[in-house]
Amino acid sequence: MIKLKFPKLANILEKIPTPAWIADIIRYKVLYEYGGVYLDTDIRVIRSIEPLLTKFKSGFVVCERPRTSHVLMEVPCLVVCNAVIASNKNSTFMKRVFAKCIKVTRKYLHTIEPEKLNSSFGSTIITGPSLMTNVHKKTEHPVIGSITFYPCDWSDRTKCVYELFVNGSENISAMHQWRKSW
Repeated sequence: MIKLKFPKLANILEKIPTPAWIADIIRYKVLYEYGGVYLDTDIRVIRSIEPLLTKFKSGFVVCERPRTSHVLMEVPCLVVCNAVIASNKNSTFMKRVFAKCIKVTRKYLHTIEPEKLNSSFGSTIITGPSLMTNVHKKTEHPVIGSITFYPCDWSDRTKCVYELFVNGSENISAMHQWRKSW
């Protein structure tokens, strides 16, 4: 399917050994080309995100750090996670994310140590939150607070229990369970 829809992209994807790294690149390309909402597979929806999509018509990303209890960010975001992305078709932000992702991937595929290529390094440093954070710093794309999709912290996943949040704050739309399935 990728070879048919994005033939130029297929050439670089064939050289990447980590499925999560490949998935990140495809995610960014599809969101740029078609728009839509992306949620990691370990995110459990608690209530409709339609109000967020209505409020942030151009789309949004979610701040992972610092932790917040509000939908709107009150302080600068230090880490933008790529587990939740809402984007319009042909979004300037997603275009920049995808372009930077390809640029950095090309660079690292030829310079990184082989053992790092097969680790989570690619999907966290090269194409994941680090990339999203760096691109976001140079844009005005809306970023919303961690409470909306990350009510529990990845550093203590024992607290990521759906039943603890299902009747919680109205600011919680979903819960990332941080299962690290990659």
